[in-house]
Amino acid sequence: LASVFEQYNITWVKHEIDIRNSSLRQRIVMAGCRPQKVGDGMCDRECQHDMTGNDGGDCDGRARTRRCNRERIGDGVCDADCNRVYHEWDGGDCCTATNSTACFDPNSFRRVYISYSEYKRILNINNGDYLNIYFAHWTDTNLLAIATFPWEKDIFSIYGG
Repeated sequence: LASVFEQYNITWVKHEIDIRNSSLRQRIVMAGCRPQKVGDGMCDRECQHDMTGNDGGDCDGRARTRRCNRERIGDGVCDADCNRVYHEWDGGDCCTATNSTACFDPNSFRRVYISYSEYKRILNINNGDYLNIYFAHWTDTNLLAIATFPWEKDIFSIYGG
């Protein structure tokens, strides 16, 4: 890296920070998906993932007729068939303190996913002066890390930028 940027009078010094944040261990980072897009009524490809309930049900198409017994909504048990925006997120049954492994509701602080910008904010990291490489549990299994350069350009690609 140093030899490539040397001609531009840019030097690099490695500084590694090992972050151990237990609240992040249970969450997956959505590259390119903002939580506000989940369940907004439009199928967003970047949010179409199992960890968002297929974009909160927005990408279900004909599957919207899935079998959700209305009596099961809000009964204290997380029902996958009812855990969609158009079934009121199963009445909150999937976002409780004891059961949040399938919390897709974008308004819940217990949701199982976070956006890339939330990830950076939680870790208190900015791109102002550094090349940052983030290793995390990403929705794209081909993605190992995301690199951000000091000029705040984020690259969401398995090929880099």
